[in-house]
Amino acid sequence: MAECARFGITSVAMMDGSLYLADLLAEMAGAGDLPVRVSLPMTVAPDHDDARIAALIEAAGRPPVGRLSFGRIKMFMDGVFDTWTALRTDDYPGRPGFRSEPLFPPGRFAEICISADARGLQLQTHAVGDGAVRAVLDGYEAAQTANGPRDARHRVEHIDMLHPDDLPRLRELGATASMQPVHPPGSSGLPLEPTVSIMGRARWGDTFPWAAIAREGVALAFGTDWPTAPLSPFNAIHSALARLPWDDSVPDQRLPLLHAAGSASAAAGNRSNGPGGAPASRPSPDGCAAPPRRTGRADSAPGPRPRSAGSRRAPPCASSSPRDWPATGPEARRPPPGRPSADRPAAGSAAAPGSAPRAAPRPGP
Repeated sequence: MAECARFGITSVAMMDGSLYLADLLAEMAGAGDLPVRVSLPMTVAPDHDDARIAALIEAAGRPPVGRLSFGRIKMFMDGVFDTWTALRTDDYPGRPGFRSEPLFPPGRFAEICISADARGLQLQTHAVGDGAVRAVLDGYEAAQTANGPRDARHRVEHIDMLHPDDLPRLRELGATASMQPVHPPGSSGLPLEPTVSIMGRARWGDTFPWAAIAREGVALAFGTDWPTAPLSPFNAIHSALARLPWDDSVPDQRLPLLHAAGSASAAAGNRSNGPGGAPASRPSPDGCAAPPRRTGRADSAPGPRPRSAGSRRAPPCASSSPRDWPATGPEARRPPPGRPSADRPAAGSAAAPGSAPRAAPRPGP
């Protein structure tokens, strides 16, 4: 937390909340030992029984203590693409019939969402694949149907891939897209492979769709995902401005400077963030042009390859609005004439269906 303060970060969310950690941080907060504001979601796991879930929901309803606030429930719906555990709506390339599995059964997830929402809590759920995003939105919709609409600002964490049909649902449900600019392969020192091949070239246009989400009018909150990624918010903002499309057929998803910075400052924004909390950023007509879009090739493997270097058009500038940003619909995803459209086989050997996520699958927001 002292390191966060050194970077000028004044509010953080600790995504591994437990009953023990709640007591520990409450004691620290009461003694004035927290250097930054801390929001602590209680983590509900698929193997928790009803009594454990009830205790976690009760703990999430605690009042703030000094710089410590509660008010949230955290869950995981899937894993990550690199281990073939991200839940998707279509088959993984080269693995017919395999789409991974949700960590929560739909009915069980809906029950938890309804119960937590009825207590006025905010939900935030790890959802990397587009199948997981859809499953999470189904649970949030069940809560809204059962309890009625309110300013809940339930969050979907990560959204590495989004099916176009679910883009308007984010807005209709009033959900917040909680995303991390450092996550796209090729950003912040991350390698392109094997992730881009595991995702499949046919779905590249549906990955990390920041600009598409902003154009839809969905609240967007950026974070660093530390400790699985660098803590510096400046690194994250740079990644939002300098992201390179992997191919000519991939829409430009970069954001104008002020929108990216606003989303970063609102990363902790939620209805129950406690003193100093801010709402998640929504599209603004202001912004500055990011560095020019680049072209080029990143690897030497045969077939369609992701982009790495070169130059092309710049994204929108200060006078533009989200509706003027680069198109991100089907036309933008259509490959140029003559370009192969088949997915490349996934790099490396395939993990067995149903294999477990990596040891620590993105514990952050």
